[in-house]
Amino acid sequence: MPTKENKAKNNKPSKAKNKPKHSKTNKKTKKSKAVNKKEVKSLLFRAALLLAGFLSLINVGFMYTVANPTVGFALQALISVALIFYAIFFKNIPKKIHILIIVLFVIPLAFSLFLGIYGNRSHIDYTEDVVIVLGAGVNGTMVSRPLAHRLNAAANYWFENPDSMIIVTGGLGNRAIITEAEAMANFLIWRGVSEDVILLEDLSTSTYENLLFAKEIAYQHFPDGFSAVLVTNDFHIYRAVRTAREIGIEVNPLGAYTDWYSWPVNYLREMMAVINFKISNMRYPIAFTSYPFSPYNRATPFISDSKKHLSFCLRKALLSQNNAFPPWHFKNKFISLFTISQISPLERKVFCFALKFLLT
Repeated sequence: MPTKENKAKNNKPSKAKNKPKHSKTNKKTKKSKAVNKKEVKSLLFRAALLLAGFLSLINVGFMYTVANPTVGFALQALISVALIFYAIFFKNIPKKIHILIIVLFVIPLAFSLFLGIYGNRSHIDYTEDVVIVLGAGVNGTMVSRPLAHRLNAAANYWFENPDSMIIVTGGLGNRAIITEAEAMANFLIWRGVSEDVILLEDLSTSTYENLLFAKEIAYQHFPDGFSAVLVTNDFHIYRAVRTAREIGIEVNPLGAYTDWYSWPVNYLREMMAVINFKISNMRYPIAFTSYPFSPYNRATPFISDSKKHLSFCLRKALLSQNNAFPPWHFKNKFISLFTISQISPLERKVFCFALKFLLT
């Protein structure tokens, strides 16, 4: 006979019987749903990368039609292709490589953000004597859009301070019929700026020469010294201000607007230019006169602490005088034109090495 205890035991529901029949299938479906969501997210991310890469390539092509080609074009094209390949081979790339790629993309973004913030700070007070406008691309006789933004900023400043003079800088570019300075002057006159206050510097081929020659012109009109506003696009302000300080000009920067669609090309180019500027700018204090080397012939001695400035002066002297003198006679004349004073033996060795390297 079964006892009451046995009956009670038999009546207890077993745990195995209470388990749902489809628990295993539910877990599988949940896992498959999670996998599907990850795959969808991955596909969307890859599609976004592909789209960004193709749009960036289209942007490079468009910019080529409206601006002079620079290293920024090549960099943006390389990044565009890299984005496309990254999207295609996304699944086959190890995790560590993913992290490295992200870091490599973040660095230029952070660099560009710094340049943009720095370039949009302004300390002008509308009492400056001179407005120096740095040149940019010219197509035929028409200024490019970046240059037009610079000139608009300069014109708006002059309307607030009509006693100032405007120095427009830039020689003959690749796609230009007239010099950048001439095209800039024409634009400013069209904007309503008086022709009498516009000074042309039409021999320069770089930011460094823009500022060096502009300084010479400014001193011709303000021999006792001058205060200056430096006008260029916001992404260019950081390097331009530091170049001006090297040459011996303290400037108040005025950053001009940059079109959004030109950000990648311009900021990538500027990032490389700043890196090159920092690497190549080794300092060797040398005192010398600028007279025979500047096309604007200001014979006042001044101190330069830039190896780049020294090299520039040597090259300019060589190019400007080479036709007038035989090489051996020119070298003797050239060496006699330099005035070296108060420099250490090490600095003297550096100077002589640079002189020998550039003249042989």
